[in-house]
Amino acid sequence: MEGGSYAKGFHAGARLRYDLGAGFDIENHVRIQNMDTGTKYGFALPAYYNANNVTRLLLDGDNADSEIINDFKISKTIDGSSISHKLSAGVYYSNINLLPTTYSLLHGSNTKPDSLRLQNAFTGAPIVAGADGNFPIQSGGITRRGDYTETVIAFYAGDEIKIGDKLNVLLGFRYDDLNIDMTETKLPADSALTRIEKFSDWSGTIGANYQLTENSAIYGNFNRAFRMPDYTAFTSLEWTSATNRTLLRAPNGINKNEIIYNSEIGYRNTIGDFGFDLAVFYTQINNRLAAIFENGILQSKPLGSNRIIGSEISLSYKPSMVKGLSLNTSLTYQNARFTDFKISTTADPAKDLFGNKIIQESATVKSLDLKDKKLPGVPEFMFNFVAEYSHKYFGADFGYNIVTNRYQDATNILELPSLTNINAGIYAKIPIGKNTVKIGVQARNLTNTEALVNIAGASDNDTFLLRKQGVAAQQGVYAHGYMQLPRRILFYAAYNF
Repeated sequence: MEGGSYAKGFHAGARLRYDLGAGFDIENHVRIQNMDTGTKYGFALPAYYNANNVTRLLLDGDNADSEIINDFKISKTIDGSSISHKLSAGVYYSNINLLPTTYSLLHGSNTKPDSLRLQNAFTGAPIVAGADGNFPIQSGGITRRGDYTETVIAFYAGDEIKIGDKLNVLLGFRYDDLNIDMTETKLPADSALTRIEKFSDWSGTIGANYQLTENSAIYGNFNRAFRMPDYTAFTSLEWTSATNRTLLRAPNGINKNEIIYNSEIGYRNTIGDFGFDLAVFYTQINNRLAAIFENGILQSKPLGSNRIIGSEISLSYKPSMVKGLSLNTSLTYQNARFTDFKISTTADPAKDLFGNKIIQESATVKSLDLKDKKLPGVPEFMFNFVAEYSHKYFGADFGYNIVTNRYQDATNILELPSLTNINAGIYAKIPIGKNTVKIGVQARNLTNTEALVNIAGASDNDTFLLRKQGVAAQQGVYAHGYMQLPRRILFYAAYNF
């Protein structure tokens, strides 16, 4: 790939199912994967900077990852005169071993894309190549060089209940146990640092669907789910100091799982060739974990407690006069806000806070209370449209998506532009005996739109509030942002047998 990035590896899987008789079935899925990847990329450390010099970090990382997953399930069907059950229980096991090595180089540069120049990270003085044509190293080191193993063992059970001809009920429960074993050696002379973390939790669901008429139904569900931290919450492993041998990232608020409660109720109906579905939902997320770049390292960090209330309507049209044509569209509204989240700040309480509230925690410590602020990066509206046509020998599809009304930062200062994406594709089906070869081409981001997705390092802090207040250190004219992926053309072939 351009810039020296690469990815190579393999994955394989198998699915076995056997009927034991008397209503019993066993099923086993196994998958193994081995992947070597590498990437090189640079980014600016400050959120805003000026044209004369910017402090940048160049990361050069390689990973060797291996994974095995096995899922075993046994099912039992019980048919009664008015009630039937499909009981299931199983054991899930996964083990992933991650071997990352990441080097970082701190340097400075100007900001002219057509004439980039290496500079001192702090003074902006030009760096001159040596007699061998190479530039002297400014400041760098190993960001991550570790051996991380994450092992999950889970047990689950469920029951799909059918009561009469109209009511279906789903019950489910799962318990997970996670073990994270981390070892790092930063430099050859350093002794290995180790850390072991254990997490466990449960998830559950209850759902129901009631058939009102042949074409209409009401449905609802309630779920409790969780997300446990991964190795990024605790690495890179570092001592607090040469004399203080306690680990630096211990655990910075990541001492419990993210817990998600979600409930939904909806109504669906089909009238002739038209169908529609209307639903409302409520989600509460406690101790949310967010993936955030900090000092050149992707880390899991706490992002308070969140609440999302919303609704979604979807419409479909499958004209009987045009067999194979399907049109689907949906519109989602969500009000996503913090219910509990505070961040430290150096903002001036005597100046305009632009709707934010400062709390004086002590004589020298201030924080921002962000309760009721909109969640950064979460759009208020999402619209989707998909058109598909499928013929015996060919087909085509077109998709349009837009998300709007989203903020970059937790203080709700900077509103990001809308993101639009258009995908389209065509394919042909070639019969070969009783089997079929499918050959197609798919275009992603067809119009090659270049909209800003987000700005690095400024979602969970007061960077934009300080900038709005006129703090000199935040008044640069450039920022390091991530754009939409450019247009990609994908060719594919599939053989069905």
